[in-house]
Amino acid sequence: MKSSILLLILVVSLALFTQGTALFVQYRVDKKYKVINYWVIGTGLMALGFLLMPLVVVEKLRQFAVVSNPFFILGLLLLYVGLTKFLKRKLKKRIPVFIFILFCLSYFYFLFVQNNLSVRTVILCGVISFISFMMAGLLFREKEKSLLISSNFTAIIFTCYGGFYLVRAVVTIIEPPAVTYADQRTGLVVTLIISIVASNLWTFALIVMINQRLNIEKQLEQEKLQLIFNTSIDAQLITRFDDGFIVDVNDEFEHLCGFSKEEVIGKTGKDIMFWRNQEDRKLVIKELEDKGICENMEFVFQRKDGSQFAGILSAKNIIINSYPHIISAIRDITQRKLIELKMQELVEQLEKERNIAQHNAITDSLTGLFNRRYLDKKLREEFSRLMVPGEKLSLIMLDIDYFKKFNDIYGHLQGDDCLQRVASSLEAVAKGEYNIVARFGGEEFIMVLPQMDEKAVKELGEESRKAIEKLAIPHNGSDISKYVTISVGVFTVYPYELESTDRALKIVDDALYLAKAQGRNRCIVGE
Repeated sequence: MKSSILLLILVVSLALFTQGTALFVQYRVDKKYKVINYWVIGTGLMALGFLLMPLVVVEKLRQFAVVSNPFFILGLLLLYVGLTKFLKRKLKKRIPVFIFILFCLSYFYFLFVQNNLSVRTVILCGVISFISFMMAGLLFREKEKSLLISSNFTAIIFTCYGGFYLVRAVVTIIEPPAVTYADQRTGLVVTLIISIVASNLWTFALIVMINQRLNIEKQLEQEKLQLIFNTSIDAQLITRFDDGFIVDVNDEFEHLCGFSKEEVIGKTGKDIMFWRNQEDRKLVIKELEDKGICENMEFVFQRKDGSQFAGILSAKNIIINSYPHIISAIRDITQRKLIELKMQELVEQLEKERNIAQHNAITDSLTGLFNRRYLDKKLREEFSRLMVPGEKLSLIMLDIDYFKKFNDIYGHLQGDDCLQRVASSLEAVAKGEYNIVARFGGEEFIMVLPQMDEKAVKELGEESRKAIEKLAIPHNGSDISKYVTISVGVFTVYPYELESTDRALKIVDDALYLAKAQGRNRCIVGE
């Protein structure tokens, strides 16, 4: 190949690489349209195809030249795929695949099986022409008003490009068959020049189409935003991100806060004392910096007249005229907070009453100990546990000696006080996470002591007796002491020894009876 042709090939390649770079930059500016990647890759493949062409004259690298035209066709097909997706048309994937396979089969057949340069040229030109007309057809059918001018312009470019290759195919058929690339020198030069011009024009047109659609979509988005902004039931305001200056508010903001638009536009929230706590805006800004959006953050705001209200704020970063802004929506939740407070108070009251009711249901009202109802339930639970080998349960039954005489002498009020003091002392003695003390009835009390053996329960029974003596409650009606005393019966139950709680209670009651019979103020172990 002559140097002039090589230079033209280099220029075409550089032009295509430059155009691919321009498309890539366009994509980086606004990543909304990922279909641009098809155009970038396609343009790169076309440039690579042109770069590989001169290798046909280099003996050692000639094998690489055979893929130059397939690369070009593949790149052109990627332009078609990208254009189809950009125009939001349904892409039939089989069509570009079929075209590429058919081209490769026919092209390589007339290269390796029947080497015919003219036929290859006709095939190449025909396929390029067909793909170009396909793209032109897509563009001519475009109905989007914002793209009509640019799409028609681009369609004309691809029509002319396809027409040129169609003419070249016809000329190649008419002319004598070419044997070497030198025979096609004129056609090759014209093709290279046309490629430079056409590729530059369609790249420019594609970029124009992209920006037209971006502008229209941004305009529609802003109109939609403005409509939502003006008709929102929430108070909304738009502020500059960097300094917080208010640029717009809706009618609901005026109604909620008492400020007119003229009073707030051009001022900050600090200027109009909108934030009760000026540090709250910093929290919103930090959330927006981290996430780009903040949702349902509760703050207290201040109206023009100085009154305050609770509000939920949601905000989002937006761009207006290339500058970052914040659009915020505020919903008054003062009434909701009042209702929530009342509901919380009601719930707390109900919970308190429920706890009291539960406590009263299992508690003796006089002594504060567990009552007989809870005792029965606890005994059933403990007896169920005794079905496991190695478990045990001890019981202590206690009775105040000569308590009837105490009531007769001192009165029932003093009797109640005596019961309360005895109960408190027994609770202190029976300390333990699982131990309970209950009022069995009248002046009788019972201790339920899980996992306590005979020796320990006998010691605890004696400790209980001595603790009541230490209270030194005067009892002039007692036959055995000048102070209130108790009689104690103790019993330890092991697994499978007894069939019921009644039997255990009978044994410990008998032990208590025996303690009374033996002179009272003593502890007896039941058997």
